[in-house]
Amino acid sequence: MPNYDNSSVLTPNRKKESIKLEPPSLYTVKFWNDDQTTYDFVAWVLVEVFQKNFDEAYEIADKIHLTGFATVGVFSADVAQTKVKRVHQEAQSEGFPFKCQKEPII
Repeated sequence: MPNYDNSSVLTPNRKKESIKLEPPSLYTVKFWNDDQTTYDFVAWVLVEVFQKNFDEAYEIADKIHLTGFATVGVFSADVAQTKVKRVHQEAQSEGFPFKCQKEPII
């Protein structure tokens, strides 16, 4: 095994920079009420895509029905976008016009 002498290693002459790390931007995912998407479908999506338990899912579905919308979670941008896309794919495959969207938290 060769014997390396550390004194001969060249290192760049750089100033030490302090890097400020910030947490990722967060987004809410909101579900919107419509007159065609079934209550059971909304609850199923909340359980399958958002890992809500059945009680939470039906409570959120009630809120959507009564108020017109509900926030179903807070996520990083990529996770929120992936969940929105999955919900839209599931809704389309079932023939529902169901809409959800991600919104930045300001």
